[in-house]
Amino acid sequence: MLVRLLLAIAGGLALTAAYEPLTLAPLVLVGPACFALATHGLSVPRAGLVGLAFGVAFYFTHIYWMRTAPGQDAWLALSTAEALFYGAVGLCVPLLTRLPAWPVWLAATWAAMEGIRSTWPFSGMPWGRLSFAVADTPLAPALAYVGMTGLSFLLALLSFLLARAVLDRGGLVRIAPPVVLAALLLVPAVAPYELAEDGSAVVAAVQGDVPGPGDDILWDHRGVTRNHVEATTGLADDVAAGRAPQPDFVLWPENTTAVDPFSDADVNGGIREAVDAIGVPVVVGGLVDDGPDHVLNQGIVWDPVSGPGDRYTKKHPVAYGEYIPYRRYWDPGFGDLAQIRRDMKAGTREEPLRVAGDRGGRRHLLRRRLRRRPARPSRARRRPADRADQQRDVHLHRPGRPAVRHDPAAGDRVRALAGRGGHQRRLRRRRPPTAPSWPPRSLAPPRCWSSGWA
Repeated sequence: MLVRLLLAIAGGLALTAAYEPLTLAPLVLVGPACFALATHGLSVPRAGLVGLAFGVAFYFTHIYWMRTAPGQDAWLALSTAEALFYGAVGLCVPLLTRLPAWPVWLAATWAAMEGIRSTWPFSGMPWGRLSFAVADTPLAPALAYVGMTGLSFLLALLSFLLARAVLDRGGLVRIAPPVVLAALLLVPAVAPYELAEDGSAVVAAVQGDVPGPGDDILWDHRGVTRNHVEATTGLADDVAAGRAPQPDFVLWPENTTAVDPFSDADVNGGIREAVDAIGVPVVVGGLVDDGPDHVLNQGIVWDPVSGPGDRYTKKHPVAYGEYIPYRRYWDPGFGDLAQIRRDMKAGTREEPLRVAGDRGGRRHLLRRRLRRRPARPSRARRRPADRADQQRDVHLHRPGRPAVRHDPAAGDRVRALAGRGGHQRRLRRRRPPTAPSWPPRSLAPPRCWSSGWA
């Protein structure tokens, strides 16, 4: 039994190494294979214990970074909850291995487990799905054909077929299935799925960096907002000088404001300064007050003419990081959990966020999250420029460096960057208040962290 436990722990650590920061992608096949070998032939209780050991070794190390982001309390609670899912799969192994073609059934159970824990309990924890480990590998094009769940199933199946070959001591009959499946997974790399292109737009994604330690958005939250204002005005200067194309709109990432931009005079003025400088809509990611007990994580389309307009509210806040589940029954007043004073309310909007373009009234729908690169802040201001011949493409702004461009046809369409939900109806555009309420309700911002608009 000790050998089984050690094998399960080794498999969990190997699976962790398949993701950032090590990104040893081939180990994504080693982890589940060790899981199958360690649990095969055991009784139900023992297989569950070995599966739990795998889950503990994997998840406690996979989200180790959470110790310094939301805190040790959230890290321990979430890691324990997620490890239990792998223990549950372990309980199923003795039953599934009695079936013919058991690697198929075990792979289906693994993929189902990943899907369930990504949405339950509360808002789920999707980190650690097998398909997440194949980014920037020859297997990534398969995502366009089978999706995240389908690719996780195929990766798990390939791992379990390899485990069966080891258990049966090889042989051509046992080696052939994993070889054939691996070859099929590489086919999309040769024949990638191509999307029809129906237009393009210049999109500037600005990341102004986080002052201080870099893992606490509230360490200097006003400095975060100011960095994005200066990076955007620096982009305007680059556009005026011809060093960068004029964007159709600008994207700021999540939590660029940690106080309500509608009631805080300093933040509101900074956003208007940036929008006026660049002269096109800016999608601002900010926290917005929703009464004394709740806050909204929104993407707000801030237009240079009409001011704040369409909004999109994050649909899946993170438990114990952005809200306390069942706060009415228990309100933790210890550790880092005590700092979550207001719960983040989930949005309900399904349709994409609409951003008004500045050319002939064109409107753009945000459909795909863009990779954001850091931008060095600049205090330069915008000068008039001729934008007639600027190229229309996706542009990630990094002041002081050559433009980074992405072919719009090389990936999915732009998805909703500003969240997975939002207001039930589109809000009318309105200008920011001329006399904001003071003092603002959000001078003491809620303690919350996030993994990105979701």
